[in-house]
Amino acid sequence: MVLPSSRHQYVHVTHSQKFPDLISGLEDAWIFFGGVSQRVVLDNLKAAVTKADLYNPIFARSFEDYARYRGFVIDAAASRHPTGQPVAERGVPYVRENLFRGEDWRHIEHLQNHATRWCLETAGTRIHGTTRQRPLDVFEEIERDQLLPLTRERYDPPSWGQCKVHPDHHISFDKALYSVPTRYIGKSVWVEANSKIVRVYAGGEHIKTHPRQVPGGRATDYDDYPSELTSYALRDPKRLIRHAEEHGPQVGRFMTELLAGPFPWAKLRQGQKLLRLGQKYGSRRIDLACQRALAFELLNVRRVESILRQDLEQISLPFLVPSDCEVRPILPARFAREPGSFAHTNSPTQEIDP
Repeated sequence: MVLPSSRHQYVHVTHSQKFPDLISGLEDAWIFFGGVSQRVVLDNLKAAVTKADLYNPIFARSFEDYARYRGFVIDAAASRHPTGQPVAERGVPYVRENLFRGEDWRHIEHLQNHATRWCLETAGTRIHGTTRQRPLDVFEEIERDQLLPLTRERYDPPSWGQCKVHPDHHISFDKALYSVPTRYIGKSVWVEANSKIVRVYAGGEHIKTHPRQVPGGRATDYDDYPSELTSYALRDPKRLIRHAEEHGPQVGRFMTELLAGPFPWAKLRQGQKLLRLGQKYGSRRIDLACQRALAFELLNVRRVESILRQDLEQISLPFLVPSDCEVRPILPARFAREPGSFAHTNSPTQEIDP
């Protein structure tokens, strides 16, 4: 970056011209100069210019947002025209020959520190071939006061991407998952992400915000799920039991016993199916069906469904205690014998002569 009046310059070292690297170089340049230039003449690099045109160039949306953030005007140089940026282009051979040639660098940080010092101590104090003045002196006398103040914090460059909402209510962006509301399942959304937050847009409308996750991470807002799926998404057995009790006390008992044990999460799908049966057949029928299943110790939702399909819940169970009693009913033994069958008499011992 070269300031046109004083020819004072800043050299930023980078391995790429991607948008985050471009923004990093500009931010370091503003700190180096102590302010922001009111106008920036760009070469037509893809990170900033989507379509190069002499009269109507199209700038990248992200770079336009950055220009508004810093308050400068973007001016793209003429495409394939070396005199579009004469001050910067003419300085390239000088930097190449005086900064880079014949030097060995340990790493990029070592080079960057040396380049910053070189801009101040060597390039800034030389007698410029065109102006015949020292760039740093002219900058201090004239240009510094013309720069815009650097008052806002360092810009966090966002990245954009288009994602499809999957049936599990999540999108995959930069190898991490983020949830969105149910109504957007199957649709394409735009995602804007910086190092801290991720924003999701649909049809130009902002619909969701999540904290940025590392690759492999997951950000889920359980309010994005419909109410009937929230319990399963939360993997909360207690919530399922509370919903089951809304259908009747026997449904609540059945759900409690179903989810008992050290691994209740293994039965969450059965619990969800039991609640759907309650919505399909009604609370009264499902409560009677669970009562019958509990009487026969059938802790299986498929057996409850079979009872409902065959209308077996309407058949009374005479051996049951009243429904308002909390004592478990005692079932008759299926293979019980009469007590007398266990009474044996010893036959007299027969003596045998030798």
